[in-house]
Amino acid sequence: MCRVVCRVVASVVVALFVLLTGCGPAKELPEDIPRPESPSGAPEAAEPTPKESEPAARAVLDRALDAIAGGKTERLKKLRVCVLSYQGSVSLPTSPVPTPATLRWEIAWPDRARTTYDLTGTVRQTFILRGKFGWRTQEPVVGDLRPFDASPLEIGRIITTELSAQMGVILGLTLSDPQAVAYDTTKTPDGTVVKLKLRELPVLQITFSEATGVPTKVEYHPREYGQKVNKVLFMTDHKDAEGYLLPRKLEFHQNGRLGEQWTLDKWEFPEKLDDSRFEPPKL
Repeated sequence: MCRVVCRVVASVVVALFVLLTGCGPAKELPEDIPRPESPSGAPEAAEPTPKESEPAARAVLDRALDAIAGGKTERLKKLRVCVLSYQGSVSLPTSPVPTPATLRWEIAWPDRARTTYDLTGTVRQTFILRGKFGWRTQEPVVGDLRPFDASPLEIGRIITTELSAQMGVILGLTLSDPQAVAYDTTKTPDGTVVKLKLRELPVLQITFSEATGVPTKVEYHPREYGQKVNKVLFMTDHKDAEGYLLPRKLEFHQNGRLGEQWTLDKWEFPEKLDDSRFEPPKL
């Protein structure tokens, strides 16, 4: 029963797919994660990227930041602390119809986040990121939440990828990171596509609207527990939110399957968030 429930829930949660291990915050953890290997057994070669952004690609990002911030890019720093709440649904493999749900992101950029999925009448899961480490909690608790070994360091890496690839693109925070390298600009019928590499994150392939300049799609291919995953987030219906241009509609696909649909319900840009929101759970 536990394995079935855990597998069902994990398959729909923004594809974080993280299961809590028995390691507590005081337990010593390895600093390095082994590099995934290709089917041949050799380490998978990373896509070569330039050391600096190409001017054409950088111009696309700058236009997007200007659009998101309403022409006042200095206001982007306010988005580093925010709470975004969504109403929507997730598609469970066991149900022919989507399950109503809510999604809440609490963000203190760049390395603290709390993400809560509440599936109506089913389960609530919370993912916490603090620095390099991450954890998952579930209510109600069903059996053992630790069906296989996944250290907080590995969970933190996965959550960091989702934070940067999704909310970081929506808010312009990933685009404005001084270490982000933008390159390989391509014109397509859907808009201008730019590749972006940031530190250890997988390459993000971001589509920007020709009309407004805002990002409308991000595709990326991270490896999670040895499996390469294809993730695509669509961002549409951009509207004003306290002077920022944010998408009201989100649609998330994984490996070609629609998993989540969200509508922005509420946004908050407080001066700060209570640091206790990002404390590791007591196991």
